[in-house]
Amino acid sequence: MLLFYLGCGSMLLLAFILLSNVKGINTAANRWMGIFYLFAGFAMLGAIAAQTNAGGPWRFLVPLMESTRFAMAPALYFAILHYTSVRYRFRKNDLLHFIPALLFLPILFGASRYLPAWMGIVVGLSIKLQIILYWISGYLQLIRHQQNIANFTADTTRSDLSWLKNLMLLTGIMIINQLLSPFFRHTTGTTFPYIIYLAAIYCSCYYALKQGDVFPPLSATVSLSTPGAIEPARLNENDVAALKQQLDKLMLEGKLYTDQELSLPLLAGKLNLSLHELSWLLNKEIGKNFYQYINHFRIEQAKKLLQSPSHLHLSILAIGFDAGFNSKTTFNSTFKKMVGMTPREFRDLVVRMDADGQ
Repeated sequence: MLLFYLGCGSMLLLAFILLSNVKGINTAANRWMGIFYLFAGFAMLGAIAAQTNAGGPWRFLVPLMESTRFAMAPALYFAILHYTSVRYRFRKNDLLHFIPALLFLPILFGASRYLPAWMGIVVGLSIKLQIILYWISGYLQLIRHQQNIANFTADTTRSDLSWLKNLMLLTGIMIINQLLSPFFRHTTGTTFPYIIYLAAIYCSCYYALKQGDVFPPLSATVSLSTPGAIEPARLNENDVAALKQQLDKLMLEGKLYTDQELSLPLLAGKLNLSLHELSWLLNKEIGKNFYQYINHFRIEQAKKLLQSPSHLHLSILAIGFDAGFNSKTTFNSTFKKMVGMTPREFRDLVVRMDADGQ
C-alpha cells in the first residue's frame, strides 16, 4: 500500500508542476493536462480514504475525490487539442463533455441509495469505457498532427510532439493497469500494479518536463486556423504570380530561410496571408509543403557552404546554423533525407574530388 501512497503523491506533484507551468510554455495545454493528473490523483486519494478511513472522520473525502472521475477523460482530450492546435479556444459546446461528471454528482452524494444495485456496475463500466474512448480520440488527434506538421514548420523535431506521444502511451499503460488490476491481485498480488503505476508516473514527469514550446508566437495578422486540410484556392492567377515572386525575393534575396524560428504563421505574416492561403499556395502551386519548401533552400545553402574553400574552417554544425537549422540532429537528418548522404560525407566527397582535380 505504501507504493500506492507514493504513486498518489507523485501524481498530485506532477499535476502541480503542470498547473503552475514552471517552463512558461504551452500554458493552456499544460493546465488541462495538469487537471487530468489532478483528477487522477484525486481518484487514487479517494481509494486511499475508502480503505483507511471507512466510517472515520475523513470519510467525506471519498465522494469528494470520486466526483472528478468522469471529468478526467475530457480534461485529457482538451489537453491534446491544445497541444496539437495553433490556438484552440474552449467553446460553450465543449461543456457538453462534462455532463456525465455532473450527472455523477447526485449518485455520489446520496442518490445511489434509491438506485438498483446493478447501476453501480453500469457506472463503473461507464467510467472505464469513457477513459478508453477519450484516450483513443486524443491519440488519433496526436497522430493526425504528426502527419500534418510538415505543412506547418520546417523543423518537425520541435513540433512533432514525440514527448507527448510517449506521455500518452504511459497514460495508456496506466489505464490498462487499472483495468487489469483485479487480475493482477489474484495472480501477482497488489504490489505489481502499484510498481507499474509508480514507474509510469515517474516517466510521465520526465516527458512532461522535457517538452518545448510547440507553436511559436503568432503575428496578430495571421489567421489562427490550422492548415491540416488544404482549402480551395482563394487567390486569383495574378495574386498567385505576384506571391510566388514575393516568395522568391524573400528566400533568394532576403534569405529568410536562414531564420531558425521561421514557421508557416511567420511566413504567412510576411506575405499578409492566412495559414490556409499560404499552405494552398505552397502545396498546390509550388508543389511542396512548408517543410520541403524551406529546407530546399537551407540544404542548397548548406551545400554551397560545404563546397566553398573559404568556409572549410567552419564546422558542420556552424554551417548548419548558417543555413537556418537550429540543431545538428535536424541538419544531419534533413540533409541525408534530401541529398542521400550526411553533411560530413558530402564535404569529404567534395574534398576528394578537389584533390583528384575533378
